[in-house]
Amino acid sequence: MQWDAVYSISDLHLGGEKPDPQIFTQGELLRDACVELGERAHGTRFALVVNGDIVDFLAESRDGQRYFFGTGAAKRLDELAARPEFAPVFDGWTRLLKAGGTLVFLVGNHDIELRLPSCQRWFEGKLAGSDAALRQRIVWSMDGVGYSCNVGGSSVHLVHGNDWDAWNKVDHQAVGQAAADEEQGRTPKAVPPNDGTRLVIDVMNPIKASYHFVDRLKPEGATLAALLAAVDLGTFKHLGGFLRTGAGYLWERLKRPWLLAGEAEGSGIATPVSPPATDEEAIRRLLSEASRARSRPAATLDLMLRVELDHRANRRSLDYSSSIGEGEEMLSGAGAWTLRNLLWLLLNNANEEAFQHTKEDEYYQAACRMAPPVDFMVIGHTHLRRALKMPSGAAYFNSGTWIDLLAVPDKALVHTVETEKLEKALKNNRLEEYTRRYPTIVAIERSRSGRTSGRLLEAVKSSGGAALEEVKDSELTPKRRPS
Repeated sequence: MQWDAVYSISDLHLGGEKPDPQIFTQGELLRDACVELGERAHGTRFALVVNGDIVDFLAESRDGQRYFFGTGAAKRLDELAARPEFAPVFDGWTRLLKAGGTLVFLVGNHDIELRLPSCQRWFEGKLAGSDAALRQRIVWSMDGVGYSCNVGGSSVHLVHGNDWDAWNKVDHQAVGQAAADEEQGRTPKAVPPNDGTRLVIDVMNPIKASYHFVDRLKPEGATLAALLAAVDLGTFKHLGGFLRTGAGYLWERLKRPWLLAGEAEGSGIATPVSPPATDEEAIRRLLSEASRARSRPAATLDLMLRVELDHRANRRSLDYSSSIGEGEEMLSGAGAWTLRNLLWLLLNNANEEAFQHTKEDEYYQAACRMAPPVDFMVIGHTHLRRALKMPSGAAYFNSGTWIDLLAVPDKALVHTVETEKLEKALKNNRLEEYTRRYPTIVAIERSRSGRTSGRLLEAVKSSGGAALEEVKDSELTPKRRPS
């Protein structure tokens, strides 16, 4: 498809009913931003691509704890759209359609139900009513391969990005079969949950009413699993399965030299150390670092090491229930796995540096290896907006998120007073000081001179509704590829 402009947002995570904490709080701003996009692109062919994790069905699973809504998903959408915090979003999308725009919906890992025909019919009825012309401008790309198009002669590919993440890879074949079942009048078969989905349903949902911040830490993976154990020792039993099935991912990340850091004696300053020579050394060093500030029984270290080494030897059938219980008691008695010991895990994804849009991360690196040969590559999923030039000369963008994010100041890692302040804030749900909001739109536009470039726009409130301000140093023009 040929466009004059393509805009992209992602990771709205519309879902969750009070008294659960709401992580999406920008409904009116998003509505007004859609109106502003319609005015900005007036008279041109333009599309807004909503790039995955649009609706958060996992947040709708509080009653019944369901991995997949094979039935009743459309009813959930109806209930969700009626909530005042989410209603403006659907209004904004209708206004964008009436302004001549096209809406393209892509699947993420929290909204796989949107591939069901009943959910797509619900969206089309909600946004376009009986207007056939508007309905034709609602496009679905729900098979996980993304959406490709052309802007001013430049090729663009958009995909959510979760399939590059081992914890959150979706079984699209199973989802497609569920959609076919529904279309043919059969009850859709269950879709096997990935580890990220299990982490949300089995661990996060039961405790987020007590600890609001856990819902702001995404994507769901091993770092978050470890932090949950740090915050609430009662989750340790739940996490036993994740220690067995997902621990390898965590250790691979923690073997990087910049993560394996010790503190200079008495200085409180982190200093790099050499990387470990073996996996076992990495695990032992990790566990030692995590508990160094406190005494921890050696048996606890041995237990966690045994779990990990069994995982690596593919001995996943072992029953750790008695050992996990014993380990939990040891952990609780030693005061280990507290926030003080594991804050550096959180800092990997939630420190202020992580929000710098020019910072390379593992998803950028994955795109450099696996992205198709296009001029513009756009993903979401990580909740961290990015604007980077790829080695191929292509422009790489991440649209970030519209939810409330948690940002941890670096000094909280090495200053006891700041650390204790953060710990109290997290446990008492006083998060505003650490909350960041970056409502971002990726804009790929052809200028009047025929030049196509991309940039990040941030939506901000204005007297007239919303203004779209360009993020400094985010404009990219891809190097033209040989034809």
